[in-house]
Amino acid sequence: TDARFGDVVADEEDHGLDCGPEEYLRKEDLWDHLDSFTDSLVAWLREQPRRPDIIHSHYADAGYVGIRLSNHLGVPLVHTGHSLGRVKRRRLLAGGLDRDTLEERYKITRRIAAEEATLSYSDLVITSTRHEIHEQYGLYHNKDVAAYRVIPPGIDIDDLQTTLRTLAGDGAIVFSGREVAFHAAKNTQLARAF
Repeated sequence: TDARFGDVVADEEDHGLDCGPEEYLRKEDLWDHLDSFTDSLVAWLREQPRRPDIIHSHYADAGYVGIRLSNHLGVPLVHTGHSLGRVKRRRLLAGGLDRDTLEERYKITRRIAAEEATLSYSDLVITSTRHEIHEQYGLYHNKDVAAYRVIPPGIDIDDLQTTLRTLAGDGAIVFSGREVAFHAAKNTQLARAF
């Protein structure tokens, strides 16, 4: 289904990319299928009349995919973490969960490694507050590699349109992450990918 916002087309169609078993998987069990997903997405994007100019990933697993898409397509990666593995690990260990169960259930080491790589590779990391930069991303080895932009919660449509236009110009942006609700900026094509 295409939703139109002025001159913008937002592609929200499920393109059914092959990338693993058909049965439901917990998000923590998706890691083994992300390379297959990336390969399928790159192949699909290459068939499109227009490729994205920016990849915007959300969460660690999408950051992992975003790095690969960015490399394959030669476009910048913008990342929004939302929740971070080092913070989750600290909280769960303090709550009494043992390290083996934490690893088995949440694949936390893999998640943190992906977050470190995403910080290192991203052209921009979007956060909600300065506190998030210092207290949460501050736990990461690659915290100083990333460039950050604080965008407080809520949407100022004018600011969002200006930011997207600045980032993409006349280009396209792919949102790589979980369900993403968005408003599109004039002359910017958006596609929800993952």
